[in-house]
Amino acid sequence: MYYLLLYHLKEGYLESREPYRKAHFQHVLAAKERGEFILGGAFDDVVDAGLLFKVDDPTKIENFVKTDPYFLAGLTKGYTIRKWNIAISVLED
Repeated sequence: MYYLLLYHLKEGYLESREPYRKAHFQHVLAAKERGEFILGGAFDDVVDAGLLFKVDDPTKIENFVKTDPYFLAGLTKGYTIRKWNIAISVLED
């Protein structure tokens, strides 16, 4: 199943993220190595960022969030996890 993790970013996120960015990317790459993470990025208005996961249990995403350096550093106001029913894709399963 696919899930979209939306981080609701705090004001000043861009200016505050640098000390945590390398560790955050390492955290994301570890999720990729486990076969859970697909892609991620921030929206143009930098209000939210989205990370797409493919997991059998959304608690894996909860665990990702609770150990993410960005979340631990307080760079987010919160987050939302939404199941995403893919209708068509060019991604390989």
